[in-house]
Amino acid sequence: MAECAILVHADDNAMNNRVLCLVALGLLTLLTACTTAGSKGTEVTRFHLSKPIGPQPINIEAADNNSPNSLAFSSYSNIVAAELKKIGLEQVPGDSAKLVAIVGVTRNVQQPPPKRSAVSIGVGGGSYGSRGGIGAGVNVPVGAGNSDDSVFVTTLDVKLIERESNTVTWEGNAMRTTPSGEGSATAVVQQLATALFQDFPGKSGTTVTVN
Repeated sequence: MAECAILVHADDNAMNNRVLCLVALGLLTLLTACTTAGSKGTEVTRFHLSKPIGPQPINIEAADNNSPNSLAFSSYSNIVAAELKKIGLEQVPGDSAKLVAIVGVTRNVQQPPPKRSAVSIGVGGGSYGSRGGIGAGVNVPVGAGNSDDSVFVTTLDVKLIERESNTVTWEGNAMRTTPSGEGSATAVVQQLATALFQDFPGKSGTTVTVN
């Protein structure tokens, strides 16, 4: 992160007070920018054939053949099933349904690039005009937080397939980046599923951000 500096000269107490106000406002602006940059929401992309998918039974299967019996997938499939039910697709056991939802979840750790020096707001002084000036230096570090800045990138993929013809009629992908330690995998998948099926079927071929 680049180092920012604000250089202000003042020659009386009133000006000094204004300098301090500028420092406070600058610090607030930087902190707000950092907060906004970290709030990226959930990125959702969907594709479909513009073919109506009416209320009907549905089976849910794992995209990874090694995970259908895992506790994690059971939790994720229950979340997806609850969201599908809201749009009229109710899960039934076995493989009797004509429509199948293929569900995949991936969760990877991503390391940030090496840190540069923390952003600072500097107030410095020197001679200013014939009346002299205030010589003072203040450095306020911004962004020097927890050393563990790794993040989780969690992705939910769902395909709705007509069993008889093996045709994909709708598919969607939802991705969210969260700081390490913020929210469990189950909680994040819930956010992804809610965003993915919002305004179903959605506009085909576009990516939107859902906050």
